[in-house]
Amino acid sequence: MFRSLLLLSLIFIANSTSSNKNDCDNKGDNGTVWNWDVSYVQVSDGSYIYSRTHNLHLLKKSNVTPLVFIHAYFLSSTAFDYFLERFAFNYPDIYKKHIVVEVDFRGHGESQIIEPSFSFSRLTYDIVEVLRYHNISKAVWMGHSMGGLIATHAAIYYPTYVHSVGIFASGPYVSDYGKQLFDSIFDPLTCIDSNSGHEIYVADVLNRGMSPSQELKFKTDTHKLLLTPAKGIINSFATADYTNATITQKVLILSSPTDPLFSPSIIDDLKEMCTGQITSYDSFDYGHFFLFHYIDLIASYIWQWIQ
Repeated sequence: MFRSLLLLSLIFIANSTSSNKNDCDNKGDNGTVWNWDVSYVQVSDGSYIYSRTHNLHLLKKSNVTPLVFIHAYFLSSTAFDYFLERFAFNYPDIYKKHIVVEVDFRGHGESQIIEPSFSFSRLTYDIVEVLRYHNISKAVWMGHSMGGLIATHAAIYYPTYVHSVGIFASGPYVSDYGKQLFDSIFDPLTCIDSNSGHEIYVADVLNRGMSPSQELKFKTDTHKLLLTPAKGIINSFATADYTNATITQKVLILSSPTDPLFSPSIIDDLKEMCTGQITSYDSFDYGHFFLFHYIDLIASYIWQWIQ
């Protein structure tokens, strides 16, 4: 039952990020106000990490700190597409004057998968290496779900690269219930490709923001096996130890009292770890995936916070 609910939530996200891209004027050639420059960055273990940047040319001309958006487990940077379109529609300065960076976790989206290097430390360091590649010395790290865990990890272990932290439906730890829920999805989430007759991983379909109608057109020769290396990430959930850890940066917390993965008590744990300024909102009632139900409201909170 829980696995089905999670899958339905992920399918909703995939649909919401692959439609309704007509809200902004002055769109670029890619149908969006965001003019992305794509890079495949080779990191220290030889993996290639996909990143895309907007307005990187402003790095030496602007005093604005770059913004890094970090996606959730099983998704990719495309999960933020519609959110960023709405953000730009409501606050045009976000795409006119801000540098924005997005990264696909290894094994997700367009990034390469090399087993078995899946852990908080490895995923966090991948982003640090991407920032170095782009000559970015410090950024605002904003993460949804597992992306928030990575942002938290970066604030503790790579503080010189972290200006401030935005944590959306996340916290420093996953709840025991959340660990059980993630563990339950190790059973292959598969469907049948109508063209080849082979099984494909639903997680891979969702990574690319495909709608259900596109799902059956997805070719098996391009999919990546996420479920095996993902166990390393789950082990990181279970073994993360932030005893006496301190977050000194400014923190924005957007949480939901009905979130089964990151309960309000876990957010309280996060607050206890923080010595910097904390801005917190916990009035969302859609559980773990509220980010995709309150796009305009959350964009307004982020916009106020980064000023």
